[in-house]
Amino acid sequence: MSRLTIERPTFDGDHTKWLSFRDRFLAMIDASPELPSIAKLQYLLSSLKERLHYPSSTHL
Repeated sequence: MSRLTIERPTFDGDHTKWLSFRDRFLAMIDASPELPSIAKLQYLLSSLKERLHYPSSTHL
């Protein structure tokens, strides 16, 4: 019997897809009690397809 491979959710910065990403991430990763917090953070960071750019203090 082969194992079913479930792909982790990814987020590309499109705000219209945020709720779907968030819900899938929470259900698949965050709700796993066996994963330590640092592993959950690493999964979150690896789920981002593009770097999110924050304005620097000089642009505020």
